[in-house]
Amino acid sequence: MRICYVEDEIAQAELLRKRVIAWGESNNIQVNMDIYKSANEYLFNAGKYSYNLIFLDIRMDDINGMELAKKIREGDKNVLLVFVTLERGFVFEGYEVDAYRYIIKPISDEKLNDVLNYAVKNAVRDEGSIIFRVDNEMIRIMRSDITYIEVKGHYVDIHTSDDFITLKMSFEEALSFLNENNELFIKTHRSYAVNIDKILKIGKTELTLTNKEVIPVSKSMYEPINKAFINYNLKQ
Repeated sequence: MRICYVEDEIAQAELLRKRVIAWGESNNIQVNMDIYKSANEYLFNAGKYSYNLIFLDIRMDDINGMELAKKIREGDKNVLLVFVTLERGFVFEGYEVDAYRYIIKPISDEKLNDVLNYAVKNAVRDEGSIIFRVDNEMIRIMRSDITYIEVKGHYVDIHTSDDFITLKMSFEEALSFLNENNELFIKTHRSYAVNIDKILKIGKTELTLTNKEVIPVSKSMYEPINKAFINYNLKQ
């Protein structure tokens, strides 16, 4: 499960992260939690990840938490938003962005556990989707719709059956991002990786996807791809 906290009081954010990580360890749940010290920092970086839960401070120097929530909702209607603040005055505005909870600081263990337990259940329901940030817009794509990825210099094209989006990230970053919850995407070549569920047939120098697109296969990757393909289909 991936979580972030947008909070300009870094000490408070770090304390909450320790509590969240401890909760994950005690419940045998892998948790990654990022901290952003401003709304602008979140908007600049957050497109690299798909979050299950976002904690938002209300009072911040640049864009306040409520305005940031509105921007998040423009591209993602499903992520859990939880406001964390010392003030009660914004509680009704929280309904406008469909916030899950409005928590007054300091956060009790009971309230934090309630939020995290709910987030786990929501994450299980939504684990098939992934969010990308493209040209300041948040785009949600079903992981199962992605057919392959192709690296082009410092950029990576994420292909679906009828479209593609371009992201500025390395090949390894893209693979790590896509395979966060499973190992669905495998490298076929120094510039390509495919969704193993979309492979129709594998040849010595190329493979064919279910949509009939042909992807190159390097000599060193032929055996690993065959093995992964066989193991994957035996589990189905």
